[in-house]
Amino acid sequence: KIELLNVPPVVLEQFTKIGKMGVLPEDFTYGNFKDFFTISHNDGTKSYAATLIKFPEDIDGNPTQEREVVTADIIDGKLAGYSETSLLDVEDPYLKDHPFVRYIKTVTDFQRRGLATRRYAYMNALTQMQYGLPLYSSAIQEPAALAVWKKLTKKGHAKKVPNQKRYVYIG
Repeated sequence: KIELLNVPPVVLEQFTKIGKMGVLPEDFTYGNFKDFFTISHNDGTKSYAATLIKFPEDIDGNPTQEREVVTADIIDGKLAGYSETSLLDVEDPYLKDHPFVRYIKTVTDFQRRGLATRRYAYMNALTQMQYGLPLYSSAIQEPAALAVWKKLTKKGHAKKVPNQKRYVYIG
């Protein structure tokens, strides 16, 4: 766990972009972020994560609570990739207690290095740590994201959710 002052500017900039999404500008404050973490990898690179709480309106205009975990990978001082998971406070059984990948992106210059696979693994660890729940895929995925979930399934780390277009982390 680290303090806000120890978050690199490139990471804070990315987290701020994410933090402002889905809320009115006047509703965004750095106080929305609850915790910041650093993750040191075996190859010497670092990733950063932050927990965030937002209060967007649902489709009917009712206030809801959305808990997020946002991440950023830094390699040689550059943003290599980022992601966002979301856990919605809803009664819908499709979403209730199912933290899911809202999005994941690896910057073009850093693709094909296994960073997305690694990011899914630590995103799952973070959702387990924060909520005691495994990570789910989104129902709508880019082809590259779907390929990673299929790879995770083949390796025994994930499985397809029955009767859905989603996957869930199991390992």
